[in-house]
Amino acid sequence: MTPDELFHRAQASVVSLSTADAAAQLAEANTAYGLAKIMAAQMALGLEPQACFIAGPDATITRHAPRWLAGFGYGGKLFWDFGQPAVVLDAKPNVCGMLVGGLQHQPDTTAVGEAVQALLSEPAVIDGVAVKWDFASGNHFIDVFAAHAMAPDVEVPPWIFIVHSSCPELRPPSALGPGLYYDASPDLLAAAQVFDTPWGPLHVLLGPQATDYLDFHERASAFAAAKRTLAAERLFGEYCTLFNGFHQGLLSDSEMLLGCHHSLWPGLLPLTLRPDLPAYLVRGLPNLRADLLDAGIFSDRTPAYVLECAARANIVPHGGGYALEGLRRLRRHWVVGPVRFFEMERDTGASCDLITDPTSLPMRYRGRQVLLRAIEFGLAQPVVRLEPILVVKA
Repeated sequence: MTPDELFHRAQASVVSLSTADAAAQLAEANTAYGLAKIMAAQMALGLEPQACFIAGPDATITRHAPRWLAGFGYGGKLFWDFGQPAVVLDAKPNVCGMLVGGLQHQPDTTAVGEAVQALLSEPAVIDGVAVKWDFASGNHFIDVFAAHAMAPDVEVPPWIFIVHSSCPELRPPSALGPGLYYDASPDLLAAAQVFDTPWGPLHVLLGPQATDYLDFHERASAFAAAKRTLAAERLFGEYCTLFNGFHQGLLSDSEMLLGCHHSLWPGLLPLTLRPDLPAYLVRGLPNLRADLLDAGIFSDRTPAYVLECAARANIVPHGGGYALEGLRRLRRHWVVGPVRFFEMERDTGASCDLITDPTSLPMRYRGRQVLLRAIEFGLAQPVVRLEPILVVKA
């Protein structure tokens, strides 16, 4: 299979359930390059080229430049099949997630501020690892909401908070293991098999090395959950947990959540939009439905492996995702050496932007269209509306 043929196969292996705005188009186009790299690595091992990305309603660019430059967008689920345990390190699993807690009384804003200051100033250690709080970075936050049930069979506390954080302390080696990021861990980099592809290198753990990493990833996931729990306890005192899980990490040795929830996880899943709009707690539904698999989402070029993965996608958007300010659509894209160029049409006039790395572009969060898209595709059922009361970035 020629590089062009392999890339066309990769393009046909991106399933789009997105809003189809400029950010989603850009993300899906970029992810085809990541899939092509995975497929090239599989072919180098004598395997069938089998990888795909199910782009969810919040599919968008990633603000993590190394992940973008490796060929991956955000807001969906990544599948691969190496015929043995495997981990594609370039997708950067980092166990980022959210804790949803319920409160019987509305938190006092001043008291929350004081608790945040105390949290940030008092050292904390979990499982021998010093905690690094990251609520001021990226799209991480602590939010408080007034809760309103939307379904008669749902009872929730009157006040809800969400703690959204990641684990920068686990990217390099730590007491828990070798580190999550290959470019922050010499030992992890040494364990990876590096494949040189027409679209750049790909770092993959195979066999026992992948199994060891998955064991570490499980410990990292537990650490991340404990870290969110510690923050919730120190900030809000007594509460009940409605959800505590990751939306960016490995589900198995062939599946990775890349900015979405797993719909079959127990509990009510948080879907946060812009700070000026309600958030929602939703019930995840098994997806994709059989009728959608025949509804024109796929083409005659769609590989059978992609259809099989789509039938068990089981994704729920975790947020609104970024929309790009002033950009209407993707016109075309191409590669010059190791650099990918994306030509974007602007909202007004005949001008265009030529982009290689969108992480510094002006952007905003999307609104309710992401929720409506999730309902349209039968991914989730909204059961609680969360009216924003307080947003903490610290």
